[in-house]
Amino acid sequence: MWRKQVRRHGIEGLKKKRGPTPKVKPSKREIELERENRKLEKRLAQAEAVIAFQKKVHELLGIPLKSHELEEDD
Repeated sequence: MWRKQVRRHGIEGLKKKRGPTPKVKPSKREIELERENRKLEKRLAQAEAVIAFQKKVHELLGIPLKSHELEEDD
């Protein structure tokens, strides 16, 4: 095998590293952002669960919900 590499590429052909390329490690900033993202996703899921619970309680008690529309500031 190494003889073929020498014939094809010369001595430089033997200097090529073999095997899979190493995986790039994420930077500290990327790790920090991923951690914050998971935290915010968890908070969002909890808030959505609370809202769903409140809707069910209102439905069971027969209390009409007020519909609020978001106002956009352009």
